[in-house]
Amino acid sequence: MKTLHYSIIVMMICALIVFSIQTVIAMPNLSPQDLYKASEMVFYGQVISKQAGPGPDYYYYQVKVQTFFKNSQTSDSITVAGHKPSEGHVTYPQFEIGDKAIFYINKTDGINTISPYSQKAGDACDVHSFLGPEYFGSLGNYHGGPASNPRITDINGNALEMIFTNQEIVLSYDDVWNNYPESRTIPVSILIQNEDNGKQIFNKTQNLEVQACSFAGTLKWNFVPTEIGNYIAKIDIDNKTKISMIFKAIYDSTKSQITLSPLKQLKSGIASLDVKCKQDLQLIFKSEDNSPACVKTYTAFRLSALGWGYLPSPFIIKKDLLNSTISGGKIKEFQYDPQSASIIIKIQTVSDGSLIITIPKIITDLNSSHKPFKDFHTVLVDGMEENIDLVPTANGSSFTIPFTNGTQEIEIIGNQVGQQN
Repeated sequence: MKTLHYSIIVMMICALIVFSIQTVIAMPNLSPQDLYKASEMVFYGQVISKQAGPGPDYYYYQVKVQTFFKNSQTSDSITVAGHKPSEGHVTYPQFEIGDKAIFYINKTDGINTISPYSQKAGDACDVHSFLGPEYFGSLGNYHGGPASNPRITDINGNALEMIFTNQEIVLSYDDVWNNYPESRTIPVSILIQNEDNGKQIFNKTQNLEVQACSFAGTLKWNFVPTEIGNYIAKIDIDNKTKISMIFKAIYDSTKSQITLSPLKQLKSGIASLDVKCKQDLQLIFKSEDNSPACVKTYTAFRLSALGWGYLPSPFIIKKDLLNSTISGGKIKEFQYDPQSASIIIKIQTVSDGSLIITIPKIITDLNSSHKPFKDFHTVLVDGMEENIDLVPTANGSSFTIPFTNGTQEIEIIGNQVGQQN
């Protein structure tokens, strides 16, 4: 009797070895439909035990079956043999207790044997998923629940009765499923724009890697509506399912308007050049990756001189950096143009007058190629060159520039080292 028992074990081992050799020799690229047709049994279940199998190369898995897709059995608990990891040409699936998977099964001499195509999976598939291409990609049809709508909340997940401008909000959508019986990539894109002026405030495309028959997870997008208006969010899933959501952003003067960090503004879909800084900070861009940063005006020039960053053109200079007085009008704005290395002063006049201005060394020592300037010497008044003396001071270069009523712009252009005045 023992001899017969040993003979059966030897036969089982040999059968499994033959199956393994055949698999190594030929591992065709089979579709789920082909696998379904070629398998004697197909089911979805959870591994509840794992132990040594017949021979050193196999495990025995005890699987609690949740759904039979082909060849239903009376028992919902099935023992199957699976190959251990191998150095051959075939990558055999490995499962642990608690894993849920789709199992493609073939019998070899009476042994239920796991196909190498078996894989971890969720429960979003039914038998239709295995019947052919006409059933594939119908996201939302087989997972058993109604399709959900996108929703907007604040960053803490609270529902919003009203949406205010410059308020960071979150748009969520949680109805993306992979109803294929194989893992795949699902492309998802979202576009948010102000319908009143056509301005786009958010645009992102991402590729979701989703295992077979599984939920992709809740998708969340953070963004900031910066203007009053009617907005539309358009979500495109797998180039098949398209969802739209309309909302309105209003301004409330009683709400404190919070300026987000440059990184958060970028993540919300705001372009680098449109990033807003707090009132006492100015925008600069890092040289290594062109990412925006908000710094003090003096620091912006200092970082530019060191080569760490570069200034946008034109760069609006805070008035407290330049020591200036004006008679016969008022100063509207100071600009620095990194391309021409010039200071541009926008003024509004009521009579003839003069502008006295001192340009600090942090600016006179700067240019885009990181070579210091000798001084700022060429002066244009509404585009006409004027002969203005430069007076060196301990703090920088000082100018007294007369102008006539109606003058709108004074430009002081820097001279590079070695350049003749």
